[in-house]
Amino acid sequence: MGKEFDFKNIGKQMPYRTPDDFFGKMQEQMLERVCTERVNKLHRMRMIVSAVLTVAAVLLGIVFFPVSRPATEEEAVGPFVVSADLGSSYPDAMDYCIASMSDEELSEWVELSECDVFID
Repeated sequence: MGKEFDFKNIGKQMPYRTPDDFFGKMQEQMLERVCTERVNKLHRMRMIVSAVLTVAAVLLGIVFFPVSRPATEEEAVGPFVVSADLGSSYPDAMDYCIASMSDEELSEWVELSECDVFID
């Protein structure tokens, strides 16, 4: 670098040179980077929102539907007793229901079943 650089000799010309279409390529590359960053941000936000909604749904499920439930629940419905006992079968529940009915209720039930078109 034995030469000294003199700005007076240059004049109004640009002292540096750039490759052809340098600024066009640079603009395209910047747009690609910005678009991929936006896509990555949107993807990240969607993942975060879906994770938060999933956690909220699980927590609401735990709060409103607790895991431990009683084995039997009985509710009186008119003359019948509906049992939600998981250990008994449908015939057992029907036997219990029939045993708890009065003679008048049984005779009404027999009359209704004789007119039923779905029973052969």
